[in-house]
Amino acid sequence: MKAKLEFNDEERHELQLAINAGSLYSTLWEASEEIRKLLKYRDDLEFTEKQYDAIQNIQSLISETIYKIDEL
Repeated sequence: MKAKLEFNDEERHELQLAINAGSLYSTLWEASEEIRKLLKYRDDLEFTEKQYDAIQNIQSLISETIYKIDEL
């Protein structure tokens, strides 16, 4: 499959996002995996309920973003 994206000078930010999309996706995936391992395997860490919920919410947000990208 081929795709051609064209940007004008005012869209430099969008161009940079398009160029770096693969790296951004990989970073999201790695962050999600690190959070999963943290919650699943790090029994030596103790979180309050609020901290645990906040970490889970962050992981959910990242996971939802990854799944939306994968559906494209």
